[in-house]
Amino acid sequence: MGAFRRNRLNYQPANNALSKRPKAPRSRDTVGAWLRGDRFPAALDALLSVLAGIRAEAARLSLLAERIDGTANETVAELLAEDRWRASWTAENQRRIAADRQAAERQKANKALDR
Repeated sequence: MGAFRRNRLNYQPANNALSKRPKAPRSRDTVGAWLRGDRFPAALDALLSVLAGIRAEAARLSLLAERIDGTANETVAELLAEDRWRASWTAENQRRIAADRQAAERQKANKALDR
């Protein structure tokens, strides 16, 4: 999503505008970090609100039916589909929860061994 916004939408809508969307009350720096892949959004609704802003800009420019690039068979509409991002976010969130749980169990086991 971030690469598409950068390459095809010339960074539009701006991070500041995306950060002010309903359900996305985050700083523009936070939104920028999400779109660069530097941070993971804790709230799905906030991510979906940013996605909707990017999808609206692509629709305004009549890009939704176009292919993402010359090598992909995927359309812009498919790339920016809410269901796709909801599933991706859910899978990544579950992976992170499992990793956190494993780290906590390791720490607990290490404490027990130190006794």
